[in-house]
This record gives sequence, structure tokens and C-alpha cells, in this order.
Amino acid sequence: MERASKEAAQAAKKSEITLRGAVEDTEILLDYASSRGIALPTEVLTALVNSKTLLTDDVNSPDTFDRQVAFWDARQKLAEAVRPVTIASLKATTQSLSRRGRMGNLVDRYFGEAHYTRADLAVHLFRRWAFWALLLLLVTQVYWVVGENLSHGITPLLDQVQESNKQQDALRAGGKGADAPELQALEAEAIVREKEMAFRFDILRKWNNVWRSPLTAVGILGPVLENDRESAYEALKKAVLVASYTSQGLERYILPLLYGFLGACLYVLRTLASDIKTQAYTPDLNTLYRLRVYMGMLAGLIVIWFLPAVDTEPGVKSLTPFALAFLAGYSVDLLFALLDRLIGTFSGK
Repeated sequence: MERASKEAAQAAKKSEITLRGAVEDTEILLDYASSRGIALPTEVLTALVNSKTLLTDDVNSPDTFDRQVAFWDARQKLAEAVRPVTIASLKATTQSLSRRGRMGNLVDRYFGEAHYTRADLAVHLFRRWAFWALLLLLVTQVYWVVGENLSHGITPLLDQVQESNKQQDALRAGGKGADAPELQALEAEAIVREKEMAFRFDILRKWNNVWRSPLTAVGILGPVLENDRESAYEALKKAVLVASYTSQGLERYILPLLYGFLGACLYVLRTLASDIKTQAYTPDLNTLYRLRVYMGMLAGLIVIWFLPAVDTEPGVKSLTPFALAFLAGYSVDLLFALLDRLIGTFSGK
């Protein structure tokens, strides 16, 4: 019996706290409605204003039940009038947060209280994401273009050197001496090409080490062992092959992922700005925004998988796929809607 009465008292106390909180929050909605010129029926305003007496009365008394019913009915009509704005969205966009803990109190004492809202925190978060997405994209794009130009520039040089060597061998076999003008001209051209090729090879090897060194440091890749028997030609061909595979990985996976990442971040920032302007932002939307970014990254990859590889000049051949990856990240809803329609077509539904 005593336990039942205790539980009843706790339930009554909880009901009182809920009602008092709802009455206090209603003032925020009323202030928003009046500032935006939203018209409300007189009976609704009367019920909401009279609800303030519930703050001093015993809300568990039957004498207040009629006023409580009128309050909840009026509050529902007020919520419908200001939709999509809610109490949570108004608090998230207007109420400043306080720093927590002893360190927060110390910071407030010396630097003043914080003047940022939950909406401001969301903007700062996704702004940082967009900044890092853009920075990583620029670094990776430049790195990829350099590698593409190096690997594509070495191959014709290598062919020219081999052709020059064949011509020199043919002249020597034909009885031409070392002082023959034709042979000297070919040797001079070969020396120039070999120097340029050695210069490019040195840069290409350093380019490969940019991603190999971190993986080697953590033990994922073993150290590169120098082979004395390996000719310079074989070492060069190996470096070009490694650079080619790396470049393909960047072009087909990393760069589309980053373009989709950047597109999704920009969409989230644009949507977030619109939600804050209309005061419709709530902290619960952060989960949706994060999911949107992850889906945008995936969409950037999916678009590339459906596009054939085009063999043109490096730095130009992937402009269209990269642009589509960015658009897919920005408008990921459209992409997945098209995929759903495609799946529905093949499944016959």
C-alpha cells in the first residue's frame, strides 16, 4: 500500500513537471508566432494565456483539469500553425549553450560566457568537414595529375631512347666510326633524353614513396630492397607500373570519393543554412546530415562504376566523371531514386 502511494506521488510529480515545462515552452512558440505575424484564434490565445495560472495552482487538483484540457488543445493548434518550427528548433537556433565542467566555468570567467547555439555547432562541424574535404581533394588531385604526367611522359622518352640505340647499333654495324656525324648526333640526342628520363625517374620514385613510406612505417608494406642485378631500364619500368596502378586507384576510387564527399558537405551546409534561417533546425537532424554525407561519398563511387574509362590526356579525361561524382554527392537523393527505379524495372515491380 505504501509502495503504491509512493508510485502515485512520483507519477503526479512527473505530470506536474511535464505540464509546467509545456506551459513555459509555449511562451517561446507564442513569441515566434507573434513576431512572424501568424494569426491565431482568440480562444486559442485565451487558453494559452490562462495556462500561466497552472504554474501556481495544484495541477493534480480536479479543479484545474478543464484548464489543462483547454491548454493542450490550444497548444496543439499553435504547433500546427507554426509548423515546421517546433520548441526544439527554436531552442536550437536561439538559446546559447553554456560550457560544462570546471574548465568550462574557468573559461567563462576569463573569456565570458559562450554565445553559440546548437545550430552554430552544427554549422561549425560541417564547415570543418567541407574544409577538409576540399583540402584533401586539392592535394590528391594535384598529386594524381603530377603522377599521370610523369608516368605518361617517361614512356615515350623510353621508346625514343630505345629507338636511338637501335639506330646507333645499325650505324656501327654498317661500318660507321665513332667520329661519324650521324652517330655523334644520335649519341648527343640520346644523352639529352637519358638525362631527362633520369630526372623524371627520380621524381617518379619520390612520387611513389609518398604513399609507400607511411605504409612501410606501419608495417603494411616491406622496405624496397635494391637489387644490384636489376638494370636501370627494369627499375624504371617497375616504377612506371607502380605509378600507373596508383594513379588508377586514385582516379577510380579516392578522387570520386572525395568529390562525392565535398558535394555532400556543400549540400548539407546549404540545407543547414536554410533550416536555420526558417528556424526549423533541430539537433536530431545532425544524424540525417551525417548519413547524407556518407551516402554522398558512396554515390561518388557508384557513378564512376557506371562510366567507361576514356583514354585521353591526363588531367582532362576524368573531368566529366569527377563532375558527375560531385553532382552525385550533392544530389544523392536523385541518384538513389534512379537506382530504385532501375531495380524496379528489372524486378518487374
